[in-house]
Amino acid sequence: MESFWTVVLTSSVTGSLMSLLVKGLLDHWSQKGDAKAVAQEVARAFEKHARECSNEVDRTTQAMYEHYAENKDLPDDLGNTPVYVRPMVNWRLLGRAEVEELFAFETFLESKEQALAVIWGREYVSPDEFFDLLPAALSLEGKRALELAEKLRKSWKLPLDTAARENGGARETFVNELDRIAGNDLWRDVMKMFNMNPHQQANT
Repeated sequence: MESFWTVVLTSSVTGSLMSLLVKGLLDHWSQKGDAKAVAQEVARAFEKHARECSNEVDRTTQAMYEHYAENKDLPDDLGNTPVYVRPMVNWRLLGRAEVEELFAFETFLESKEQALAVIWGREYVSPDEFFDLLPAALSLEGKRALELAEKLRKSWKLPLDTAARENGGARETFVNELDRIAGNDLWRDVMKMFNMNPHQQANT
């Protein structure tokens, strides 16, 4: 349990730093009235954070596979982080901002956390049990992060064409990372949430 909160606190710090970075960039560039620069910097910040979270998931997965190859059983821990905590915690905090009402799906997430807590508390965990829950959580967190990017753009009244063009990279990064981790079905689900054509996301 201690290692779980270590990850939560570490990820929270990362999320808070990102929020401060985005806020600082918005404040700085809005004073100059440079909407294009705001959009570009926000896009870069979201892309960077998405890649960091994705890399963390990759590291966990690789370590888990290596453990299976050597020991043929399920590891309780990888370093200081329980194997089934690290991906969920990082994705959950993706794009978190200071204003809590920006986020929805709290009831859904609580139910998933309760289910995962039961799984974590057992001596042996089937990988299928965790990964059955993870795609749904990922799709909702992807939507949450994209909604935050949308709200940041709208709050500064960026022109629609500028927002679509400059933040297309950030949107595409989230979709591609979710697609790579969870498969094409999840990618299509994310697109449906935004009423987007999967092949035209940057133009939305």
